[in-house]
Amino acid sequence: MVYLLKVSKTELYIKPPKIAEWIIHLLVRSGNRQTLMGGLEEEYHYICSENGKFHANLWYIGQIFNPLINFIRSHTLWSGSLIL
Repeated sequence: MVYLLKVSKTELYIKPPKIAEWIIHLLVRSGNRQTLMGGLEEEYHYICSENGKFHANLWYIGQIFNPLINFIRSHTLWSGSLIL
């Protein structure tokens, strides 16, 4: 998805939630990190301009935590089934 937006100077300084960026730094290898963060940040700015910072923050955090929760759930279920 490519969005062409007219971004104001104040929107350039709006940053995604720090906790979500920190989790990305912990979990994603450095080679893939910049690509992932660039794509997420681009989409974040689009959502922020359309729906506001609150909704953009919810979306961004969801992009980080939903896969993490699914991974933990899957890992827990599979590790439990291997023990039985």
